[in-house]
Amino acid sequence: MPEVLKDTEKCIELDPTFYKGYTRKGAILFVSKECDKAME
Repeated sequence: MPEVLKDTEKCIELDPTFYKGYTRKGAILFVSKECDKAME
């Protein structure tokens, strides 16, 4: 899953106002059992 996480981070970098990038990153972290990071 690291590739998917990199993609979402690049998405956020390119357009910080695109909320779907943040929600997708949170979902990936949640599924990866990194709930603390997902809450950030």
